[in-house]
Amino acid sequence: METSPLEILSTRLTFDLLGLLTLFSTLFAIIMYVNRGSIVKSVMGFVVLFFISLVAVLIAGQAQIKHFGFEYVLWALIVGLIISNVGKTPKWLAEATRAELFIKIGLVLLGAEILFQRILSTGLRGILQAVVVIFAVWYFCYYLAVRLGVKRSLSTIMAAGVSICGISAAIAAGGAMKGDPKEVSYVVSLIILVAMPMIVLMPLVARLLSLPDSVAGPG
Repeated sequence: METSPLEILSTRLTFDLLGLLTLFSTLFAIIMYVNRGSIVKSVMGFVVLFFISLVAVLIAGQAQIKHFGFEYVLWALIVGLIISNVGKTPKWLAEATRAELFIKIGLVLLGAEILFQRILSTGLRGILQAVVVIFAVWYFCYYLAVRLGVKRSLSTIMAAGVSICGISAAIAAGGAMKGDPKEVSYVVSLIILVAMPMIVLMPLVARLLSLPDSVAGPG
């Protein structure tokens, strides 16, 4: 069943959504107060970012776009690139564009969503497999990067992005080790350049090879 932008807007732009905006704006203002930032400019920028995110969700909700698997994150990225490259980003908007802060909060909330019982439901084998795979991929990527002459700090950020959850892990690792922001940007750009073609090409390759969903993932 196709969903139009107006239908999405009518169901999502409700009092609940406005209440969510109010709650998040208040929490963001408190964070800026603690960090001695400009509260008014930060909240103004956050409101704009909130509605930019809503626009990204509206675009991603189209049936044709959904068919190709382009999620709202991609459209949020495109809108952000347009804003930052077409003109100079206003200072009051720049106050709210704290990507590292949002990523860290998102990771904490995502981790809190994973209940202990759900972890136990995967069984001991599942937990061991996850630990072994993450460690093996992280160490191999780190070892290979260092052997190729890459700085250890950049190698660490790159290994975290490859082995855990991509951009989010790279930003979190860079913040945790107080790494160079440029190194984080390099890793994020590299992940995007590799992931974007894979988003389009991997489902096509999976269909050509007649791979089942258990191997290729549901299409």
